[in-house]
Amino acid sequence: MLSITHQEIANDLNTSREVVSRLLKKMEQDKKIGLLRNSIQWHSLK
Repeated sequence: MLSITHQEIANDLNTSREVVSRLLKKMEQDKKIGLLRNSIQWHSLK
């Protein structure tokens, strides 16, 4: 589990929070990650 905000990721990648949120939401829908408040849980990569 990674404890980080969307804004912190955006700052590190020099992009907007909205872009990060959209990409993380897509990854969550694809069941690659789980999103919790201020954390990201990586699912098994199969």
